[in-house]
Amino acid sequence: MTDSPGGGWRRAVGRAVARGVARVGPWPLAVVLVGTASAHSGSLGGAAASATVPTWLTVLTGGIVVGATFLFTTLLTDHDAMRSVNWSRVTLPAPASARRAIVRSCQLVSIGLLALVLVTGLSGTTTPTQNFALLFVWTGWWAGFTMTTYLVGNTWPAFDPFRAIAGVVRRVLDALLDRNAGTVAPDRTDGGTATVPALGAPRLPEEWGVWPAVAGLLALVYVEVVSPIGSDPRSLALVVAAYGAVTVAGAAVYGRPWFDRVDPVSRVFRTYGRVAPVQRDGDGLSLRIPGTAATEEVLPDRPGETAF
Repeated sequence: MTDSPGGGWRRAVGRAVARGVARVGPWPLAVVLVGTASAHSGSLGGAAASATVPTWLTVLTGGIVVGATFLFTTLLTDHDAMRSVNWSRVTLPAPASARRAIVRSCQLVSIGLLALVLVTGLSGTTTPTQNFALLFVWTGWWAGFTMTTYLVGNTWPAFDPFRAIAGVVRRVLDALLDRNAGTVAPDRTDGGTATVPALGAPRLPEEWGVWPAVAGLLALVYVEVVSPIGSDPRSLALVVAAYGAVTVAGAAVYGRPWFDRVDPVSRVFRTYGRVAPVQRDGDGLSLRIPGTAATEEVLPDRPGETAF
């Protein structure tokens, strides 16, 4: 059976659209729609009023999204062309030794910043606009660092101070309890290495799935909304210390699965990083169209994944 002239024309146009999208990407649209953004208020509870969005901006962005979606789905009906868009990438070499050195440096810096947050939060000035803990956590980390994950992917494992501390504590526990030490294996998450759970170490129940991370995320949102951690550095420092104690204790006992299935912050940053144009690809990095990496990752079939 031969294709109709109309079908062949649509496929040809679809391939042209696919090539154009792969080369240009969403950058022109981003340039058109970019504008002034407000800084993070610190917490939802501290917001004095809702941000107003001009009607023309709402109509314009909604119309562009609907129109672009209709045009894309109408013209791009060739599955091979769609896969070529998703798979287009530029590979960048990243030696393992360099990745490990960068990860170690990031961990040392993050531990120092954590100590500074705790010290300034507990003993520094109580003026919100002058306290380092408040400014760093809400402006530098929660707003600034989060935005970087949309661009360069999930780098939180390399910067997570609690992960670094938990790794040291876990190795000490393995030695004290005379457990067979875990073996060191490549870690796709942080670009360095990860410790495979030692023999005899406790394991998270499989039936829990990732529901602990769902509960943890809801708990963090609740604390952010109802508590004064957005304006009170003492409260913020106590929450950070409590979260850190739970994270280090859990990861020291259960190892890497804690960050994969329980720690809500690690899972949030990993979810954000899926849309980034920079992704880990084998032994290096790849530069690709934003959002296309999410089409390749298959979520594990375990309880709570969809809910998270």
